Amino acid sequence: MIAGADVQLYPLGTTAYLNAMYILEREDGTRLFAANQALRTGSARDLAQLVGGEEVPAQNI
Repeated sequence: MIAGADVQLYPLGTTAYLNAMYILEREDGTRLFAANQALRTGSARDLAQLVGGEEVPAQNI
């Protein structure tokens, strides 16, 4: 990976938005740009645990 960045926003207590962008380089030197966007929802408690770096069961998010 040449470069990358991601941002997670928590505008509401039960919603998280993820925006991630990366530049990858293949063995032949070709560079690829990849962008991902995601929306995660869960209880306010579960999202607060994620923000705090705690593990949350995948089925809760």
